[in-house]
Amino acid sequence: MAFAIGCRIVRNQGKISAMDITIVADDLQFPEGPVVCDDGSVILVELRRQQITRIRKDGSSHVRRT
Repeated sequence: MAFAIGCRIVRNQGKISAMDITIVADDLQFPEGPVVCDDGSVILVELRRQQITRIRKDGSSHVRRT
């Protein structure tokens, strides 16, 4: 499962005509509860792995707690 930020949706007469999505991480195991930090990183819970993961803006990640 991937995690995307910076999603922009363009509507044309009420219908979606284009989307810009930036994927910053993949291979996540059921990410839930994302929180954006002041430095732009995102902390989330991976339910299947039973851990808290921090994803930095460059896509690198760090396990905060298992």
